[in-house]
Amino acid sequence: MQKRYLLILVTSIFLLACSVKSSHVVVLEKDKFSSKTMLLLPVQNQNEALFKQAYPEAAQVVYEALETHLLALNISLVERNNMRRILQEQKLSQLGLSETEAIQVGKIVQADTLIFASINSYVQGKQKHPISQKIEQTRFGISIKAVQVETAKLLWKANIFRNIDTPFGYTSPVQNLMNEVLKELILELQEKGLGN
Repeated sequence: MQKRYLLILVTSIFLLACSVKSSHVVVLEKDKFSSKTMLLLPVQNQNEALFKQAYPEAAQVVYEALETHLLALNISLVERNNMRRILQEQKLSQLGLSETEAIQVGKIVQADTLIFASINSYVQGKQKHPISQKIEQTRFGISIKAVQVETAKLLWKANIFRNIDTPFGYTSPVQNLMNEVLKELILELQEKGLGN
């Protein structure tokens, strides 16, 4: 029985050690981060060129997950339909919204912080991926930043990448990895004093 537990422990340590992690979260204006209302802008899909068309749902899936995780900061988010209505009224596109246009929308909806997010990598691992025709590991990467509406100052930013470089990297769902990454981001932001 002890050998079995030892084997499970060694295997777990090995699997954790094999996972490639890269994370860079910088808080620039901590003292000015007193956000009451955030506006989460549409997530931009800048996935790896080969896989961008293969995962058209990526931007929506990441948006919904990010929305859920940001609520953990106990800050209100502008309701998505309200943002869409404003974009239509202002004749602005959800795709390719410039920072100046986003600040304009933020002022209209009375948000004090804008959240910009861009997917850098979103790939479901497979032994033989139908797109690349080779072994692909599950991976997820995101760039995200918060900008103060009133001053247009960058408050914080993060670049995070995770690659499941283990025997499970070919079968682990990319959505699970994405949620793990976003949860870690929120925890790191909370540790740095953001939110309530």
